[in-house]
This record gives sequence, C-alpha cells and structure tokens, in this order.
Amino acid sequence: MLEPTASVRWLEAFYGDSVSKDARFTIWTFHNRAHYWCSDISSAFKNFDLRRDTYFSMAVYPRGITRRTKDNASAIFGVWLDVDCGDKGNSKDYFPTVEKALAWVTDTLCGRWSFIIHSGGGLHVYLMFDEPFWIESNEDRTRAAKLTKAFHSWADNLCPHTIDPIYDLARVMRLPGTTNTRTGNIAYVLDESGEEVSFSDLEEFLPPVELNETSQVSSIDGEADIEDVKSTISMLREADKTFDLTWKRQRRLKDRSPSGYCMSIANSMAAAGCRDVEIVTALKMWRASQTDAVEKPESWYEITLSKARKMSRPEIIGVQVSAALETDDAVEQMEKISLVLGREVSEIRKRVIPEYKGHKEKSSYEFIFTDDSTVLLPNTETLMSQEKMRNALFEEIGVLMQRLKGAKWDDFLRLVLANVTEITEELEGNTSFNLENELHAFVQKKRESGNLVQSLDAMGPTTLYEEDGVTYFKWNAFKRHLLGVGMIGLKTNAVARMLKDLGAESRQFGDAARSRLWSVPPKGVSDE
Repeated sequence: MLEPTASVRWLEAFYGDSVSKDARFTIWTFHNRAHYWCSDISSAFKNFDLRRDTYFSMAVYPRGITRRTKDNASAIFGVWLDVDCGDKGNSKDYFPTVEKALAWVTDTLCGRWSFIIHSGGGLHVYLMFDEPFWIESNEDRTRAAKLTKAFHSWADNLCPHTIDPIYDLARVMRLPGTTNTRTGNIAYVLDESGEEVSFSDLEEFLPPVELNETSQVSSIDGEADIEDVKSTISMLREADKTFDLTWKRQRRLKDRSPSGYCMSIANSMAAAGCRDVEIVTALKMWRASQTDAVEKPESWYEITLSKARKMSRPEIIGVQVSAALETDDAVEQMEKISLVLGREVSEIRKRVIPEYKGHKEKSSYEFIFTDDSTVLLPNTETLMSQEKMRNALFEEIGVLMQRLKGAKWDDFLRLVLANVTEITEELEGNTSFNLENELHAFVQKKRESGNLVQSLDAMGPTTLYEEDGVTYFKWNAFKRHLLGVGMIGLKTNAVARMLKDLGAESRQFGDAARSRLWSVPPKGVSDE
C-alpha cells in the first residue's frame, strides 16, 4: 500500500488553508467512478487505494453540493495544463517524450508555472494564484472560466505539439503520490519554481478569449459547454481503454448498431458522474460523426439516459462491506472494514432483533472503532427517503453516495451513525514548541534573503511586511515552510489556535478581499 504522505503534501500546497466544511474538495477514483468529498486534507486518504488511478478537483465546492460541475465550483487556486506525451493511438500530435515536454515547459513557459507534475505518462503544469479566487457571482464564474481557457489557448499557441483542452472549472487532475495504472508509474512533483501570480495580473497578461456556445437539450435540465464535453470525453478515452474502443466503434459489442454503442457510451459517462445534459450532448456529437446513425427524437435520448442511470447506481460501500463481512477471518474483516470506513475497527458485533408483532427479524452490524465511536449498518427494510439526511450521514464519515442501488442492497447501504464522535488527531506534546521555533526560523530566513518590505504595495506572496515594529507574514508562505521541514498533517485550525496561544494575531489590511496577514509574536511570549 502506498503511503499518502506525498498526496497530503501536494494537496496542502495546492489548496493552502482554504479547505473546510464550507469549501470541500473531491477525490475521484477512476476504477469505480466514485467521488469522496473531503472537508479536511489530513484525513482524506482513508477510503481508497492509492495504487489505483486517483484524481483531485481543481476547485472547492460549498457544503451540500454533491455534483462536481463548473456551476457549483466556489473557488479555484490557479490554472493548469495537461501535456500528454507519446503515441496513445488517437492520432494526436503529442510530445514524443516527457523529456522533450519538460524542456519546452521550462524554456518557453519560463516564469509562468509554479509546479510541474510527472503524471506517469506526461506532465501536468500548474500556475498558482497568490490568493484563491473565490467565485461569488455569475460574473466571477465567467471570469474564472475565461481565464482557465485563456491560459490553455496561450500555451497551446506557443506549443509545437497538442495540449488537450482540459481547462473547465469542474476538472479533476491526477493526484501526485498515486499510481497511473496505464503506465504503472507513480505521479510525483517533478519541479517547483515558487512562482505565484495574482488572478487580475494574469487576466491582464493573457489574450482575451470568448467562451464557447452551449448545447441545450430541450427535455433535459441545464446546459453543457461543448468544449467541456469534449475535454471530458478526451479524459475518459485517455483513462479507460474500453471507453476509447467504444468511442472509436472498435469494441466488439453484442449490439453493434449505433444505438448499441450509444448505450455503452452513456453507461460509462453516467458511471463517471457526468451530468444528464453532458451525456446527451456527447451522444449527439458521436451520432453526428457516424454515417449510419439516423436522427433520433428527444424521447430516445431520455430513454437511453434512464437506462444508463439504472446501470450506474453506485454500490461501492455495500459491495466492499459485504465482501468483508463474508470473510471468515475476523482480523481480515476488521482490516477491510477499517479501509472502507476510514477508521480502525477494534470489534464487529452482530445485533439481532427477534421477530416481533408480525415484523420480520432484523439484524445489523455494529462497528466499534478504537476511539470507542461506533457505526451501525442495519440490514433492515427501513428506507431512508430524505436525500439531504442521507447525504449528511455519509459526510460524517467522509463518504458521500448520491444514489443507492436497488433490490437487496437498498437496506444494507443505509449507514446509520449511532454514536459517531469526530476523530480529532492528537498533536504531539511538543508541537507548539516546535511551531514557535519554526516560525522564528522562517522569519530569520526571510530577513536574511532580503524578503522584508516596508510597504504593502511591495508585498508579495513570499515576503514579510513590517509596520510599527511588528512583522507580518502570509499564511500560505509559512505553511509551505512547515511542509518543507516535515511538519505535515497539521490541521489549519489547530495551527491557528497554537499561533494565537503564542501571541500571534491575524489582521486584515486594506480593502483587498481575503488579504489577511499574521503577526509574528516575540519569542517566548506564551511563557509569560
């Protein structure tokens, strides 16, 4: 099993301290098309196997959102490129090798990248903002969508090879520290420049672009951006050989008519979490490219979509839990359940309520964790019909299921959290002491390198600011310092609490949105 250290470090560098219950990111695993919604980075890696294809979202989403769409995104943290390499059998003109792609990025995009990720088969390039861009209006959403597209267009025009249009706000990218199963290689951070840019500065630098026309389907709610759908199809073809063969009509299906291939395409896209209108738009695009595919009425697309939705209802948790409970080895049972639920199980008890007043016997499994919290999985016929209630329960253990499979799993998949207590990671006894030392080491290092300014106008993402004898720093810069010295896994609110105990204070400067700095307290002030 891969250790999640590299993935944790990357997400902390990418999201900074922006992740919370009101700003969740999502982890998406390709093998089961499952989303794992996360409000805390340090505990995000307990529900899946890092040896599989694993992706993370470019945006964060508000509490209660269960669909990863561009219209639901609430903040982005930079812009990105997906630079593929090698011959993938799709006739695209990619860089022949990763080495040639890397040389182009470092030579041509000099000063316009923060991180270069080796994705296992190509490069992912990120240019980070100095502050997250929070989407608070339709105007903000349009600006964000235009900027991500403009960055791709700018780079693509400079590039001698093809850069796939993977730039929509709902995009997910391969997570460093996890495996690209197509090549067997682990994705990792190849290089870091420390470069950051403000959203507005990049907006002024890049040539303006227009967003593409949208495709509306009369009987399906919403709209789909054509380029977004194309990039989603491109990603699915890249990650799933079966989907690629289906799209190219080379897969040997039992029904080889256009309708048969459309059904298979719809099944795959539904399982991948695509919206209804995106699936229908993709089917229309595909049929338009086939000489023997006749025009179909809207009702045909609705029926195809309905069949695909029935096929794609996730049974992930139920299948995993069931398989674990059918294992005879009690130790193996507990290990598997711990992996599924993201907590270490110490005991599994089966509860049986005898037949009473004509009702059938009811049974349930109670999982007792090492912190004495419990999760109860009843095997009953009670239906939990309220979607919001079901989602809230799943979120408490870091697992969100939007739909439940019918028939026999309807009952078993009801996670009723009886007495679940939030697991709080114990900070080491000397963490506060170490944090104070690292804060002053961080400040000293910045002073020695000349990164201290006396004017807010000269304040950059990695500099210190001094006013009236008080030194101020940016949170993200200090957090990167902590990651660099190996202090990982610390929750943002815990670090903030310790800084306040040491005498540090946060202060808003000027009218700039979310422009908040922390003061550096004199060393040892907490001992007074």
